[in-house]
Amino acid sequence: PEWGIIRKKIYVRDDWTCQICKKTNCMVHVHHIVPYRISQNDNVENLLTLCRSCHKKEDRKFDKNYYNDL
Repeated sequence: PEWGIIRKKIYVRDDWTCQICKKTNCMVHVHHIVPYRISQNDNVENLLTLCRSCHKKEDRKFDKNYYNDL
């Protein structure tokens, strides 16, 4: 239940708009800048709204950088 409240706050804060490509009127997701599996962080500073395409790209970019640095 808490995640649903946090997620809605992020959508409203970001005006239901992808924060990378600025696309509107599309399916948006709340993205963890540092993935939850690593950070366990649902703070609003670690979250932003992305469209599906940008979300996939950001996840791949983070994973590539993170795992190459290990």
